[in-house]
Amino acid sequence: MTKTAIIHIGSDKAGSTSIQYFLARNQDALRAQRRRLIRAGLRKAAGHPFLFINLDHPAWAEVSLELTQFESEADVFILSWEGVHNFSIEKLEKLRGYFEGFDVKFVFYIREQGELVQTGLLQRLKQDTLSDVDLFNVASDCPHLFAATRCYDQTIERFESVFGEGCVDLRVFERNQLHKRDVKLDFLQAVGIEDASDFSDLGDVNESLSLEASLAIQLLDPLALDGADRRSLRDAGLVMSMLRKGWKYFLNPEQLARVRAFYAESNQRVARRFFGREQLFEFRDATAPSDVDRMEVASVAAEMLAMWPRYPAPVGKFPAARLLDRRMSPMRGWSKVNIDETQENPDDACGGGAMRLEEPSGELRLMYSPRSIFPDYKKAMLTFILPKGDQRRLRITGVGEKAIEIDCPKERLEFPVGQLGRYGEIAIEIEPIDHDGPLVVRGLAVGFR
Repeated sequence: MTKTAIIHIGSDKAGSTSIQYFLARNQDALRAQRRRLIRAGLRKAAGHPFLFINLDHPAWAEVSLELTQFESEADVFILSWEGVHNFSIEKLEKLRGYFEGFDVKFVFYIREQGELVQTGLLQRLKQDTLSDVDLFNVASDCPHLFAATRCYDQTIERFESVFGEGCVDLRVFERNQLHKRDVKLDFLQAVGIEDASDFSDLGDVNESLSLEASLAIQLLDPLALDGADRRSLRDAGLVMSMLRKGWKYFLNPEQLARVRAFYAESNQRVARRFFGREQLFEFRDATAPSDVDRMEVASVAAEMLAMWPRYPAPVGKFPAARLLDRRMSPMRGWSKVNIDETQENPDDACGGGAMRLEEPSGELRLMYSPRSIFPDYKKAMLTFILPKGDQRRLRITGVGEKAIEIDCPKERLEFPVGQLGRYGEIAIEIEPIDHDGPLVVRGLAVGFR
């Protein structure tokens, strides 16, 4: 019986990170269905980049060994990296050599190019690889908007010239065209799994920058001293994008129309061949407002500037997360927050200062940005420091639902980092046990090790 290798090839900004995290988290469930995610060269956050970036990587020998060793236990072997869709014919021919005797299929998610070129540029800004585009004034002839690599019929033709007609399983990255409106469940269907009841989902794991935060980053970027400083600035931008859901597109209607016209013939050919219709995508409005609110951008920039020193690159083995005060987070009950020191010692992770809830109960939100922590850290710790003798019951969400009672000045809850999203918040609901006065919290932090 011919074995199958399924390679997820992107494209970028089409759910790749969600798929990769989902697969890495559910390897046991995959194996139970006789599907195996190749372990050689696997990174939890990004699939198999090292394998595909360097097709001469020594780990390819481990892939070959894995394909042979588990041949009796799996019918389908899975690999993933969104950059594969850009491979040249020469690279594809070399890739074919690693899968002799296998039926190789490529799962290719495509996204409407008017959206894709914009979200792709914001992604590059997030990754600090965008230096030649001014988002405040995007040129109508910007080459990033009209890339032949986004002509999907050419990509498919290239793959079929090496692996044969029908090797590409084409899927449209739009909710209405995904299986059960979910890209992860859609990918399971692509590998032949319909019952996903044994699979667990982390939710969104790849937060995007809003347009307002992106513009604020470009505004503040000249103040950055080095690469670590710029990464901290982008982390602050991601937190602001979560707190203030803004715009995600920057083209005006005329520019968007030109982009869509550039790809129209290619898209029509793909739509007719694969789906038997004239239109490939549901065209949504993907333009910026006619006049981006510059005061909103200035406000976001001001809050990022205030937040910036609170998000240094991790130091030592215990980078403490920062607490955001009332100006930065929609919390109720805050009167004072003064915790802004990065601590290397986990026994003193909360720093100094205090915060006071004027009511005996309420909800605190601890924002964290562990962008550079995954996947190096395996444990996370949530630490509370209360006045001696004060007892409260806390229900924590964001790491699964748990309830603990605090009856001493310090309490620490430890849990696997995998229970956290890549960026996010931990919400803590507080109920009094034997106190009905104001709550004073000397320290509250989340740390990693």
